Parts: sequence; C-alpha cells; structure tokens
Amino acid sequence: MFNNVNLLSRNYYEITLVILSLFILILFLGSHPIIILDESKNAEAAREFIVTGQYMIPYFNGEIRVDKPPLHYYFMNLGYNIFGINSFGARFFSAIFGLFTIWLSFRFARKYFNWNIAILTSLIFISSFLFIQEFKLAVPDPYLIFFISASLFSFYSYHLNRKRISLLLFYIFIGLGILTKGPIALFLIGVIVVIFLIITRNVKKIFQYYPILGLLVIFLISSPWYINIHYLTDGIWTEGFFLKHNVSRFTNTMEGHGGSIFKTLGFILLGLFPFSIFIPQSLIHIFTRVRKQENLFLLIICSVFTLFFGISATKLPNYTMPSYPFFAMGIAVFLNYSIKKNKEKALIPAQLIIVIIGSLIPLIVYIYSINNEDVQYLLDHIVLLSFLFFGSIFSLFFIRKFKYWFIIIFVTWSTFTFTLNGFVFPSISKSSPVIEFKKVFNDKHEVIVYDRMDPSFPFNFEKIYTIVHSIDDIESELLKNPKLLILTNSKKADSLESLQNIKLIFSKKAIFENNQTKVFKLKNKKTFINN
Repeated sequence: MFNNVNLLSRNYYEITLVILSLFILILFLGSHPIIILDESKNAEAAREFIVTGQYMIPYFNGEIRVDKPPLHYYFMNLGYNIFGINSFGARFFSAIFGLFTIWLSFRFARKYFNWNIAILTSLIFISSFLFIQEFKLAVPDPYLIFFISASLFSFYSYHLNRKRISLLLFYIFIGLGILTKGPIALFLIGVIVVIFLIITRNVKKIFQYYPILGLLVIFLISSPWYINIHYLTDGIWTEGFFLKHNVSRFTNTMEGHGGSIFKTLGFILLGLFPFSIFIPQSLIHIFTRVRKQENLFLLIICSVFTLFFGISATKLPNYTMPSYPFFAMGIAVFLNYSIKKNKEKALIPAQLIIVIIGSLIPLIVYIYSINNEDVQYLLDHIVLLSFLFFGSIFSLFFIRKFKYWFIIIFVTWSTFTFTLNGFVFPSISKSSPVIEFKKVFNDKHEVIVYDRMDPSFPFNFEKIYTIVHSIDDIESELLKNPKLLILTNSKKADSLESLQNIKLIFSKKAIFENNQTKVFKLKNKKTFINN
C-alpha cells in the first residue's frame, strides 16, 4: 500500500506523521473546560499540590485522595507552570505522551514488521476517536498506556537483540508505570512476559533477562514514594489505594461499572473504531500464523488484557487501552496481508459495517436531539456532524478499491474528531452545572457544600470548599453567615428543600453523570436569626 516509497521519502513520511499526530492531539486541547468527573478530580489534585506547597500527599478538596499514585500529577504541575492553571495546562502532557505512543508504535512496527504495517498502525490510531480522545484528558491513563507499551516494546527488542539498554528501559518503564497507576503495570506485563517465554520455550533462559536486578531497578524507582506516603498518612493512603482501588475493583463492581466479558469486548471495539471492526478477522489471521514470534507477541498481549479485564468485576473503557497499540498492529498486519495477497473481497463485510455505523451516527444524533430539550444545542452542529454521513456514503464508491476507501474513512473520522473537539464539546460544556453556575454567581459569593458536589467546582473556581453532612451543621453555618450559598448534588438535597426558610435558587442536571447540582439560600435572614 505504501511500499513504493524511497528511503528519503519515508523519512519525510515519518516527520509528517509526527507533525500530524501532534496537530490532532494539541488542537482544541483547551477549547472546553474540565467538567467530567475523572478529569476534575485529577486536575484538582495536581492543583492542590501547588496550593499546599507539598508534593507527596495527593489531596482533592482538602481531603487525601487515595485513588492514584502521583506521577501524572507531577506532569500536570509542569503543565500548569508552563501554561497556567487551566484545562490546556492540565491536558498538555497527556497529549505529548499520546504523541510518544503513536511514534514509538510506528517505530516498533516498522522495525519488526514492515513499513506498510507501521503506516497503517499509525493511521488506525489517529482515526480512532476514543483512543485519541483519551490523550486529550487530564487523567493518568495516557501515561500508563505509554509506559506499558514502551516496556513491552523494550522487552521484545531485548528478546531479539540482547542489547542491555533495551532491558534496562524495560524495567524503568515498568517502575514508572507503577508510579502512574500502581502494581497493575508490573502484574500484567509480568504475566505477558512469562506466557511469551513459556510458549517460545525460553523460560529456562529467564536469568538472561536479569529478573532480580530488574526487580531492584523497579523497586528503586517506585517504592520510595509508596513507602513515604504510607508513613506520612499513617497507612490511610496505602489501605485506600491497594484494598479499595486495586483488590476491590477486581473482585467487586464499583460505582455501577459491572458487566460481562462482552462489555470489555465492546469497549475494545468502541475504543479503536472505525477500524476495530477488523479485529475478529485480525485475531484469526494472527492466530493461524502464530509461529511468527511477532504475531505471537501481539496475540498474547491482546488476550491477557481482554481476559483479565473481562473477568474483573469493575469494567471501564480505559482499562484495556494499554493493549490498543498491539490491537492496532494486529489490524494492520491483517490488512497489509489482505492487500498484498489480493484478498480484499474478504474485507468488504467489515467495510460495510463501518459505512453503515458512520452513516447512522449523525441521524441518531439528530433524532435524539429534536426529541430531548436538554441536548437540542447539538442541532447547531448537525451540519458539521453530517460530514461523517457524507464521507461514509462517499466511501461506498471505492468499496472495492481498499486503499482509496481506507484513506476516505481515515479522513472522515479524523475530521469527526476535529469537529467534536473544536465545536461540539465546547458547546456541551456550556450547559454543565459549573459553567452555568459561573454565569449567575462569582468568586465573591461564599459557598458551603452539603454532603457532596460536582467535582468540577474546586478546579474551575480554584477553591477548596467546606463540606458539611447534616442539616444541623447547615443551620449552624447559616447562623454564622446568613449570606452563605448552599451547594449540593446529593440525593439528600430533598431534606434542604423541606426546610421552610431555605429556597432553591439554582438547579442544573449534570451532563455525563446521574445527578443534579442545586444551590440554596435563606429566604429571610432576619427570621432565621431570630429563630
């Protein structure tokens, strides 16, 4: 597909790929505020490092945050120092690690497969909306995706060429992965490596990989922070992170994110769409050619991630994302083979599914918008979204010329990503509770939180809020300051509405969560004080 290119042109292609990836990842990075739950908590925890002046214990709204280790907070802090405390600063290094992931995957595929597969892998990445979107979020996953991918790339490189720098990088990346999201990085990579060595009959040569020295390197990188925070928090962080956010997430369904293994498979298909439709054919193709070590390596990685998170009780779309570079390579291997062997007819059923889904999305958005008042603002962008419809339909004319069809679909879905980030997401965010609240109230209003709040408030107002959990505490605070506003998104908000001297002055449903932000104030300050 791309083989008729000389070496000089290939260098230009690689440079162009890097520039294109950077452009897509950075473009509109700060066009919409941080409003979703995970972004809000991570971005605010990074901000509170600056507020507290200490960089060991993560806090969210003044309380210890046990959800994640700190490495991504440090990169966000660097972003804040360069660009200011804003959404662009929080997301900047997520995008940079996205660029590193795409570029490193390209280099790996080019070295151990071929030029065609490297280009196809990169284009599959760039056109996969949800995967690209993950690198535009202020969350730890972009960093984990890179560190796990880089460690596995380094392992395979050492396995073939025995260069010690590759082995050292393998262990360094694992250590950094543990500092990003915990021991899951070591566990999954360890399982993959052991299975690979057993199947390739290299398990007896395990000491050629210097495992004891490697564990020492991992320990020296990751353990100082874990040990330090254990003592600084009297074990609170250790217990909360390891028991709740590791063991409990695997054994119990948390926050309603359960489901069968089919849900995990659905996340993978959605995460790499549109070209993920070729995954079933790709896995069969790789399985039948598993004697090639590079194919076996891809198959083991994809299988381990799918099975592990398939049996995990808690299931989220981002869990399997570190395996996506390898799924993308698998798809590229299959597509390259089909084109080379003139077996493009076998691709047509999957091509038609992509065309149908791409055609239906704008129609579904239009029908849903006209029937739901809360999202009718999407109608303002239906002309832009319709590009997905027309691009998909246009590709039908090239359904038997795969090269041209692929390019049309790539451009169509990349433009779809461009449209969402540049126009749709900024429009959606305008109707979020925190942005609507900003239109009515300002920093001069004193606010207290009853029970809980939308987590986007602390970051967007750069403020730590006092939280109270009982009506008696609310009344006590109002006696001290009758001008207080009471902010909540708790299901217990009804108990506030039942108070005779308090009135509801603001109400807005969350966009991506099942809750409603409400603001109350005193009806009559004098009567309340006299009582």
